Amino acid sequence: MDPFSNKVFDNGKEISAAHEDHVRYQTFLKTFQAMRLIDPYSPQYPTHVRRSFDVNREIPEKDVEAMFGELLSSPQVKRWPH
Repeated sequence: MDPFSNKVFDNGKEISAAHEDHVRYQTFLKTFQAMRLIDPYSPQYPTHVRRSFDVNREIPEKDVEAMFGELLSSPQVKRWPH
């Protein structure tokens, strides 16, 4: 498929294809709208993105930051790629 020319190919040959319904977009839109309905009930994390990153992550941000700091300052990284 060439999204810029809106052409579909099969083994390098252009073929005609039926227009796809907007089901995929509708699913994303419905999910977005549902998540927005939750926003007023979560004042500490007022958006889906904030809830996803601040509540649902498995490792706290400070721990990830410390791990990257330790990794990047390690002697092995300083010697790499030698």
